[in-house]
Amino acid sequence: MKKLSILITTLLVLAFAPVMFAVATEPVKMSTEKPATNPDLAAQAELEKAVAEFNGLNKKEKKSRFKEVKKMIKDLKADKKAGRLMDADTNLILLAILAILLPPLAIYLKERALTWKFWVSLILILPIFFGGWFLWLAAVILALLVVFDAI
Repeated sequence: MKKLSILITTLLVLAFAPVMFAVATEPVKMSTEKPATNPDLAAQAELEKAVAEFNGLNKKEKKSRFKEVKKMIKDLKADKKAGRLMDADTNLILLAILAILLPPLAIYLKERALTWKFWVSLILILPIFFGGWFLWLAAVILALLVVFDAI
C-alpha cells in the first residue's frame, strides 16, 4: 500500500511538472521590428554583411581576428571535452527530475552550497525511512521551487 501511494504521488508530481515548466519560463518579448519572412534570407544577408566587413579590414587586423577565432575554437573544444557545454534547458530538466527523486541533491547542485533549503529538504525526506512518505512531497515541492528559482 505504501509503494502504491508513493507511485501515485510521483505520478501526480510528474503530471504537474509541465505546469511548473510553464510558470518558470520567461514571458515572450514582443519586438517592434518587422519579422523576416524567410529566416534563411535574413541569415544570408547577415553573412554577406559580415563578409563585406571582414574584407574591408587590413591584413594585420584580419590576422588578429583569425587568431581570436582559433583561440575561441580551441576553448570550445576544451569545454566540450571536459563536459562543461550543457544547455541551460537540459540542466533545468535534469535538475527537475532529480528534484523529484532526490530533493536535497537537486537543491545542492542548484545552489552549489549547503544552505538552509538543503537542510530543510533533508529533514523532510528522513521520515520516508520510517514510513512517513507525506513529508517527502513537501521536500519535492521545495526542491522544485528552488530549481525553478521561485525561492
